[in-house]
Amino acid sequence: MARNQVRLDIERRELFAGGDSFGDTGPYERLCGKVHFAIDPDEWGLPSIVDLDLAPRNAQGLVEFAATLTRRKARV
Repeated sequence: MARNQVRLDIERRELFAGGDSFGDTGPYERLCGKVHFAIDPDEWGLPSIVDLDLAPRNAQGLVEFAATLTRRKARV
């Protein structure tokens, strides 16, 4: 059984494309925040990550890392 975890921390919601509707789907939102991961480096079938076995582990034996969910392009 997989023990991998994903948690979303939504910091902000914005209208996408000015709030225009897309057919029956309706308007979209842009979600901004962070995605937090905790993965079991011993789980079979994970993509190959160099030296993952050397990464620090939490109390449950999982490797934790995070990524930005959305980043706005810089205006020039």
